Amino acid sequence: MQQDRTSTTAPTHRDRAATTSTLVRPRRPDCLNAEFISDRKTITRRLDRVPPGTLATLTGTVTVVSMFGTGEQPRALVTLTGTAGDVAQCIVDTEHYLDLCSFLVTDTTVRVSGKVRRPVAGETGYVEVLAVQTVDEMPSAVSA
Repeated sequence: MQQDRTSTTAPTHRDRAATTSTLVRPRRPDCLNAEFISDRKTITRRLDRVPPGTLATLTGTVTVVSMFGTGEQPRALVTLTGTAGDVAQCIVDTEHYLDLCSFLVTDTTVRVSGKVRRPVAGETGYVEVLAVQTVDEMPSAVSA
């Protein structure tokens, strides 16, 4: 038996449930909080407010690891993301690459220490990584 397709369909009713927006505003890539020592006390500030050349420590989850450079001079760009969505860019140079990159694995929470670099004043800064400590398991790597 064939169904009659010429008849009108019943109006559909949609319940409009209360929706909440989960939109997260993109943040600048140097807004993750960093700890550093100034005047013999520990200070916590956003990375973009830490003076260049300062030794700072940041904690976050590794969300992106990008390898670049050559086979003889490997380097890595690592994105750390904090619990509030704030991020920081970290660079592992050739000298520290072999010692530290095995600790910088995606979805791992780490504590990174290094020097704050800002090549152009007022622009996005990054951390030149010198040491990494995994927060979950607590083994650490320090490169001399």
